Amino acid sequence: MPMLYRFVIRDLILVALAGAAWVLLASRSAGDGSVADLSGWIVGVLLFVSAYLAHEWSHYLGAIVSGGKADIGDNLASGFLFSFGPEGNTLGSFVAMSLGGFAATGGAVAFFYLGLPDEYLATRVARGGVLFLTTLGVVLELPLLLYGLATRSVPKQAAVQPPEPGPL
Repeated sequence: MPMLYRFVIRDLILVALAGAAWVLLASRSAGDGSVADLSGWIVGVLLFVSAYLAHEWSHYLGAIVSGGKADIGDNLASGFLFSFGPEGNTLGSFVAMSLGGFAATGGAVAFFYLGLPDEYLATRVARGGVLFLTTLGVVLELPLLLYGLATRSVPKQAAVQPPEPGPL
């Protein structure tokens, strides 16, 4: 089975798990005590992971839809879905790839703040996670996008490569 399909299946399972956890556990996180705390933490983290996956898939789709070259990763345990480098990519595909991730994160922020109930710990954990994701985007990704636009080229630093596995 091609790695793209494996990533799709992996990520759909994680998002479905987050949805099921929300239905089954989120309301329990409105209370006090260890069950509420644990329920809120589990559901909130799963929602954050779902937002992260939407961010990454939107980067990938932005690159592909714009005609860019994005190579699918080969390690399902990695948080890196694909690699995108300056070779074979245009400024347009770099911008589309960048904006795709920003759009997904913005959508997640809007959904988590406008669509989830304030009284659930799960909501607050998810919101904290998506704000962390937003901060990473502003600190790590936005400067690269601005640099690329200023220089009218795909920055070499834009190469998103999974780390090489080290010796055990």
